[in-house]
Amino acid sequence: MFVEQADNIAFEAELQEVKASLKAQKLEVADTIKELEIRGRDLSQRYKVTELQLEQLRNLPSEVASLQETLDVLRSHQSPQSADPSLSLPLPATSALLAEKQTEIDDLDKQLEVLQAECESQARIRGEAEASLKPLQAQKVRAINEAKEARKRKDMGVNGLGDELEEKGRWLNGVNTTMNKLLDLEG
Repeated sequence: MFVEQADNIAFEAELQEVKASLKAQKLEVADTIKELEIRGRDLSQRYKVTELQLEQLRNLPSEVASLQETLDVLRSHQSPQSADPSLSLPLPATSALLAEKQTEIDDLDKQLEVLQAECESQARIRGEAEASLKPLQAQKVRAINEAKEARKRKDMGVNGLGDELEEKGRWLNGVNTTMNKLLDLEG
């Protein structure tokens, strides 16, 4: 059997078509292989991550128990619990209590300033009252001395001055009593 040239050309054309189809299929298979390799790497990576997470989840209960033991040990080493519940409050409650106490201290400081101002005012008034009393006290001392002198004279009967000095003494005693009452009211 001999093949003629026309048949050979037809076979060549058919061979070219088959080669082109085969080449297209090779490219398609190569692209598919690349996609499968990428997906395989991605799935492998996801599998490793999943395995790692599963291992962590398996270890989690023992880690929680260990942490709880550590917490219990730390609590036992903590200073003894006070009878005052405000000394063992959590941080937010402690902060709130601290802010409340600071407000109270600020209010007390303001009240203290007002009272100190009043005290200074009272001290100034007291100083003025004492300054105005000094002449009266000096007058009282003089009057007492004069009354003593008058009594001596009266007892001795010298110059008849006894009645006048006695009146001055009574007047001085009245002034003295009134001043003592005034001082008691101001004090």
